[in-house]
Amino acid sequence: MACVYRAERGGRAVAVKVRRPGAGAAIAADLAVLRAVAAVAARLPALRRVPFLEIVDQVGDCLMAQLDFGAEAANLRRLHDDLAEVPGVVVPRPVPELCGDGIIAMEFIEGLDRGAIDSLPARVREAQITSLVHAVYRMLFIEGFLHIDLHQGNTYFMPDGTVVLLDAGLVFRMSAEARERFTGFFAGMIRGDGEVCADILLSTVRRTESETNIEAFRGEVSDLVMRNVGMVARDFDLPAFCLDLFDLQRKYRLYAEPEFIFPMLCLLTLQGVVKRHHPMMDFQLEAAPFVMHGLLVTSGATG
Repeated sequence: MACVYRAERGGRAVAVKVRRPGAGAAIAADLAVLRAVAAVAARLPALRRVPFLEIVDQVGDCLMAQLDFGAEAANLRRLHDDLAEVPGVVVPRPVPELCGDGIIAMEFIEGLDRGAIDSLPARVREAQITSLVHAVYRMLFIEGFLHIDLHQGNTYFMPDGTVVLLDAGLVFRMSAEARERFTGFFAGMIRGDGEVCADILLSTVRRTESETNIEAFRGEVSDLVMRNVGMVARDFDLPAFCLDLFDLQRKYRLYAEPEFIFPMLCLLTLQGVVKRHHPMMDFQLEAAPFVMHGLLVTSGATG
């Protein structure tokens, strides 16, 4: 998509992200292939109601949006502002006067090292992981503005104990309704209330068939949630949970809101580093204050 360079302007170091020529055409071609495959898959009897095309379109919109560097600069500024209240998290601010078509200039942060976290004391690593998790939870449950590309090239752990987050190109804005429902689903998991989780999934289903056994679906979703309640990061297998949840939707042909894919992707990119460096973190319990805040924001907006 782009390359990043260190540059200087008036004695000031800046990082400059430059869009690669032809990136848009390459992405458009890839998406055309994905849409063709999705259209074929959607015709298969077992997958006929899976919203493949809608999923591909939503992911495709996110990818194509990365070509708009003006929007990305604005996203970077929003990410900086949204996470300013999270202790220990740093997001570089854009330099508006140096940004242009295909170019984003931002604050340059010295000393970024992908392997630095491995040499830090355990207590420092665990504190940094906690800060990162809190930043993601704030984005998920309060702001509804998701960074869904938090791989090791965009997340750095500094010797001073701070965490640096880069690159606001691949982001997703959840609708207010989707954020409310996802927050409610997570609240149900924290409380161990599988029936609430099942009801929230059902509330997003667009069509049901007369022969669908709704109560059986509710029971299996509830059981899945209960099997995963209260697990520390070491034991909670989020990819397996997501696959089991999707498999239940496929089994009963009850497909939840496609927007739920994006917060799941956000959490999936996060879980690996949490498991490795803070395996005893209660991944769900850490979310509790942010979930509560998110629910209060929702109730205030609708009250």
